[in-house]
Amino acid sequence: MKKLSFLTLAALAGTLVPATGLACGGCFSPPTNDTQQIVVQNAERVLFWRNEATKTSYVWIEVVYAGLAKDFGWVLPVPKQPKVGVGTQLVFDALDRRMGARAALQSAAQENCRDPRSGCEPKASTAADAGAAAMDVGAGAPWYDAAERGPPKVPGVDVLDSGFTGPYEYAVIKGSDADKLHEWLTKAGYATPDKAKPILQVHATKGDVFVAIKLQNGQGINAIRPVTLEMPDAEPCVPLRLTSIAAQNDMTVTVTVAGTGRAVVKNHFDVVVNPLRLTLLDAQDPQACPPEAAPGAVCHRPKNYGQVLAAAIDEAQGHAFATEASLAGSAIGKLSPLQDLNLQPLSEAKTLLAVANFVAQTDLPLTGEIMTALQPAVSNAGPIFMQATQAEAWGALKACAKYWNLPGAQDSCPSGKLTLSKAKLLSVQANGDGVSKSLKQGIIDPLFLVGDAVGKATRATRLVLRISPDEMDRDPVFAFAPSLPEVAPVWAVQHNQVCIDGWSNGELRTRLTVSGLGSWLVGSTSIIDPLFAPTPAAMMVLVQEESGPPIPIGSSDLAVVDAAIAGALPGKPSLPAGLVLKPYTSWTPPPTIAPVTKVGNWKQPPDCVPKPGWKDGQPPPSGQAPDATTGAADAGTSGGPEVTASLDTKVTGPTTTAPGSGGGGSGCSSGPTAGSVWLALLAVAGAVGARRRYFTGRADVRAL
Repeated sequence: MKKLSFLTLAALAGTLVPATGLACGGCFSPPTNDTQQIVVQNAERVLFWRNEATKTSYVWIEVVYAGLAKDFGWVLPVPKQPKVGVGTQLVFDALDRRMGARAALQSAAQENCRDPRSGCEPKASTAADAGAAAMDVGAGAPWYDAAERGPPKVPGVDVLDSGFTGPYEYAVIKGSDADKLHEWLTKAGYATPDKAKPILQVHATKGDVFVAIKLQNGQGINAIRPVTLEMPDAEPCVPLRLTSIAAQNDMTVTVTVAGTGRAVVKNHFDVVVNPLRLTLLDAQDPQACPPEAAPGAVCHRPKNYGQVLAAAIDEAQGHAFATEASLAGSAIGKLSPLQDLNLQPLSEAKTLLAVANFVAQTDLPLTGEIMTALQPAVSNAGPIFMQATQAEAWGALKACAKYWNLPGAQDSCPSGKLTLSKAKLLSVQANGDGVSKSLKQGIIDPLFLVGDAVGKATRATRLVLRISPDEMDRDPVFAFAPSLPEVAPVWAVQHNQVCIDGWSNGELRTRLTVSGLGSWLVGSTSIIDPLFAPTPAAMMVLVQEESGPPIPIGSSDLAVVDAAIAGALPGKPSLPAGLVLKPYTSWTPPPTIAPVTKVGNWKQPPDCVPKPGWKDGQPPPSGQAPDATTGAADAGTSGGPEVTASLDTKVTGPTTTAPGSGGGGSGCSSGPTAGSVWLALLAVAGAVGARRRYFTGRADVRAL
C-alpha cells in the first residue's frame, strides 16, 4: 500500500476558549532509507471569518506543497466536526492584490538641474540634430515596475464522516489516544512520524477531531485547491507546532482575518518593516495600485521584501507578524471581474466551438481551476487533448476562436503544437450547461460568498509571517482590537533626479522621499543604498493589546517579553502585571538631506559657443537658464523634515528623543506609560498629513 505524506496545515485554532479552535501543522514524507524528509510545505494562505448571526465559523486553507501527488495528504485537527469542501485560489489571489503591501512610486520634477546649453549661442538645427534629439528622448531607464475499501477500522478511532469533494478524498476521525490515531493514519496511507504523537495527543485530549485529506486516484499535484471548513463557533488561531516537522526555512504564512476589529496576535510581536531596507525604487515588476495609493502612482512589491520581513521577524526573536493591511470590510470591494460574467451564452453552448468562443470573447483566464471547470465541455474532444497538455489545448482553443472572428480567417488555425479546424470544432458536441454550472459552483459562487462575508465585516486584516521550523514552538492566537486604526497597504514614495553641481550633464543622484520618514540622496535605484544598510529591518517591535496603545519593546527587553507573552490569551493583557521594562529608545532614520542648491563649474557641451558675458564656471546670465531648484526640492522635504521633537513639544517630524526618558520619567519603572509611549510613537511617525498606516497616533509609520 502506498504511503501518503502526512501534511497538516497551519490554519486556525480556538483562542477565547482554549478547547475550541482550528489546528493544523506538518508535512511528512513516506519513510525512506535515509530517513530524510522528501516532502515539504513551502507556504500557505489562510482566510478566517465568522457569521456572527449564526455563530458559524469558516476557514479556507491553501498550501503550497513540494512533492509528488501520490505522496500528498493533509491532516487537520479541528474543534468540532466540520463540513468539508473546496474553494478557489482566486479568492486568495484577489486578497493578495487588494491587501498585499507594496511601494507606490511617484516621480517629481528635477532638482537643481539646469540645461548646459542655456549658455550657448543657438545654432541652426539639422536633420542629424533632430535625429539625435529624438534618440535622447526617454533614454533613461524606466521606473516601472482508495476509495474501494473505504476508511480503515481501528478500535478506539471513530470515523465520523468520509467522502469526496473536489479533487480530494477525506475522512473525519476522532479518538482519545494518539497511538490509536497514529495507527489509523498509518493504515490509511499517511506516513505519520512518531514525533507527531505528542501533538496529536494534545488535540485528542482537548476533544478535537481530525480531518484527513488526500488526492483522489488520478489527480495530479496541480489539482490541489484550497480546503474549506464550515463548523460551529470557533475563534482564529494559527497553530504551527506540527508544521515544524517538515517545513522549509523562512516559510511564508499569510493570514486574513475578517471580524469585529483589527486582528492582533496575542502571543507574538507585531513588527513594522523598515521601508528604508527595501528596494523601493526598483519597480521592474509593477502591480495594480490599491485605492489608498496616490493617483498616478506606479506600484510594486519590493523584490527583497521577503528577505527584509524575515530579518525583521528574526530581530523580534523569530516570533512576530507584520500587519500589511487592515481595512474596513466595505473597502475590499469586488474580489474578481469574474463575478460579472454572464454565463447564459455558455449554458446554451452545444458545440466545442461555441464554448471556445465564450472563452475568447470573455477573455476567461485559463488558470488550472478554471480549466478543470471547463472539462465537461471536452468529453468528446479526446483527440485534441491527447496531443497537448490541458493548458496548451485550451490556449489553442482560445487563440483560434479569436482568430476565426477576424475577417478573412481560414478554417485551419495553427496554434503551438496544435492545428485546429473550425469546421471540426463546430461538429464536436459540448455540454455548455455543465460547464456553466461547474464555473458557477466552483469559481464564481465562492468569490461571491467570500466577498459578501468580508464586505460585511467591520475590519479585514492581513498578517504575514516568515518562519523556520526551529521557531515554530508556539501556536499564534488572535484577538480583535476595535480601537486600532486602519492600515493602508502602501508605502508612499517620491523620487526625482538631482543635479549635484547644478547641471544636467554633470553628477546625478536620485532623491528618495518616504512619507513620514524623510528625504535622502541615493545612488543606484536597484539596490539598498549604503546609507540605509546599517538600519534595522524592524523599524519597531510592538506588543499589540486589544485596547489601548501598542507597547514598543526595546532590543534589551525582547527576550524577556517574548517569554512573557508566549502563553497570552485573548481577553487578558499579553504582558503580565509587574513586568518591568527598560526605558524605550526609538529608532530614528538618517537625517534628511536638504535640497541641493549648489551650482558648480559650467559643464560646456561639445561644440558650444558661450554667449557673450557668460564667464566660465558661473551661472548663465539672468533669464538665460531657468532655475529648476523648486518643486522637487520642496517635495523632497515635505515627507520628513529634519526636526527634533521632545515629548513636550508639538511633533512635526521624526524624533531623536528617547521615549520613556522625558517628561519626568525615571530610569526604573513598571514599563512604558500609555501617555509617554503614545506621544513617542507620534514623534517617530511624523505629522505630514499622509494616510494613517499603522496605529492610532502613529500617523504614518507605514502610510508612506
